[in-house]
Amino acid sequence: MIRFEHVTKRYPDGTTAVDDLSFEVSQGELVTLVGPSGCGKTTTMKMVNRLIEPTEGRIFLDGDDISAIDPVELRRRIGYVIQQVGLFPHKTVLENTATVPHLLGWKRAKGRERAAELLDLVGLDP
Repeated sequence: MIRFEHVTKRYPDGTTAVDDLSFEVSQGELVTLVGPSGCGKTTTMKMVNRLIEPTEGRIFLDGDDISAIDPVELRRRIGYVIQQVGLFPHKTVLENTATVPHLLGWKRAKGRERAAELLDLVGLDP
């Protein structure tokens, strides 16, 4: 479960990228953030794994406040695939998706199998 409680991200220049966002995603739910360029979708996702810290509010993962979790441990706990520059250009989509399981020490076959399941879930070719 991921829960946002009154999360805001305001930059030093005064730009507000996310303003008082509250929502919850239950385990097993698939959620898509949709909106025009610059509306805060990427900022919201980067706050979940602490690549960007919120200015206000709290974010919870399975009931734990993510601000109290080491960012590296948090990222390995939730897994994620960054778009564009964060991808490894020498790896396939499947290999990029299996990066976090690999870092967690999963056997290669298990990580690739789980990555393939997730790619199938969202309709991407491995």
